[in-house]
Amino acid sequence: MDRLLENDLAVKLVSVLLAVILWLQVAREVPETQRSIPGVPVEVRNLPPGLEAVAVSPATVTVVARGRGRSFVSLTEEDFVAQVDLSGARAGRAAYRVDRVTVPKGVTLVGFSPEEVMVTLEEVAEKEVPVRVRIAGEPAGGFEAGTPAVVPALVVVRGRASLLAALREAGVEVSLAGARETVVVRRPVNLFDARGQPLAGVRVVPEEVSVTVPVWHATEAREVPVRPVVTGEPASGYAVLRVEVSPSSVRVRGPGVAEGGPAEVVTEPVSVAGARRDVRATVSLVPPANARLEGSRQVEVVVRVGPASRRGGP
Repeated sequence: MDRLLENDLAVKLVSVLLAVILWLQVAREVPETQRSIPGVPVEVRNLPPGLEAVAVSPATVTVVARGRGRSFVSLTEEDFVAQVDLSGARAGRAAYRVDRVTVPKGVTLVGFSPEEVMVTLEEVAEKEVPVRVRIAGEPAGGFEAGTPAVVPALVVVRGRASLLAALREAGVEVSLAGARETVVVRRPVNLFDARGQPLAGVRVVPEEVSVTVPVWHATEAREVPVRPVVTGEPASGYAVLRVEVSPSSVRVRGPGVAEGGPAEVVTEPVSVAGARRDVRATVSLVPPANARLEGSRQVEVVVRVGPASRRGGP
């Protein structure tokens, strides 16, 4: 029985060997053929730093190759690669020679057409853009929302100079629908052009930002004093006698405001540098963190300036 099995195995091995020899013989006898393969993609290599390939025209070439067998006949444009070396290239549109065509193993390259392609290169630039928050929906009844805070407030957009020129806004969308407490989320940054359409082909860093939108109950409000901020020094021999502000207090709303919150609201700076007389200015209030101002956001500030000898007088 063992001898029978051994003989059977030997017969199988010999059969396989003969089949291989026969296949090799047939393969040698299959005539070599030549064919054209259109649509082979053109790739660029050695692109200089700071440049981006905007267009390659034509984007494909036709390759003529020789080979044999069914595997050669079944080859498609995806099995070939044409390349252009852009070493030392500059921004602009210029002709470049297709200097390398890669073919599958066992295939002979006969030629390709066209031998040159037009490549358009553009400089890559960066632009810092503030992030705008778009609010969707409304908080639950009896609740209000404050000014969103974004971290980071600025993102860097990198891409072709022509695309950056079309950039108008970097934005994120946050839903407050039914919110009863402060909303803290991370959102992807979207880029838009002047028509409000998404802008593709550029990169934004970071891709996501953190957004905090304070939400509080509408009853959380109280009156706080306004403190005018005065900068600079009057002319020599003159001094600030007193500072008046109208209105002298404002109402603020925000989470926890009723139990404490901000002790005051300050104004934007009013400069009295070199002044010899009273300085009057209409300035904006600086909203406290996580709070919202009711009514007008501007106040009238009068800085009384007079001879230094009058300081402390009536």
